[in-house]
Amino acid sequence: MPKKSALSVAKISPQFLARLNALRDDAAVQAIVLLQLPPGPTLVKRQSPAARADAIATTRHVAAQMLNDIDAVLAAHQGERISSAPILLGSLVIRANRAAILGLAALPTVKGIIEDQ
Repeated sequence: MPKKSALSVAKISPQFLARLNALRDDAAVQAIVLLQLPPGPTLVKRQSPAARADAIATTRHVAAQMLNDIDAVLAAHQGERISSAPILLGSLVIRANRAAILGLAALPTVKGIIEDQ
């Protein structure tokens, strides 16, 4: 099993981590990866449609850049990304084994990982 740092383990709930540790090394689970996106603009008033579209495009662009690191970890551990791209809230669905999930949790661009129930 890969070495777990306290920070990466904190990105996974104790219950999900216990279930991961009970699995065989090659068993895969489905999980939701929450990405660490930069904060959006502070709003004083409602955004115009053009400003909203620009904010959405920026979020998608930043999230898409994070996929290279995520895909590399998944490929190294025979995992797969089920979501083709992150949703606007900055999450994507994966199917992976314990080693891949712990590897993803070690990435600075990952905010957390939750079990997809």
